[in-house]
Amino acid sequence: MPQEVGTRIVEAIRDVLAPGGCFVAYQFRGAVADRARPILGEPEVSAEFLNVPPMRVYRWRKR
Repeated sequence: MPQEVGTRIVEAIRDVLAPGGCFVAYQFRGAVADRARPILGEPEVSAEFLNVPPMRVYRWRKR
């Protein structure tokens, strides 16, 4: 998706996420983290090895 569309989506998530709320994204690549990091900060990252192929799980919590 175009960068500006992805940025608007992440900004909308930030704006509607309740305090203490959590946004979870799971992907095979780090594209979602690259797009969200400047807006949401550093994510918690874990790996799901039971998935084939393994994927990364990204979590952001709103303070």
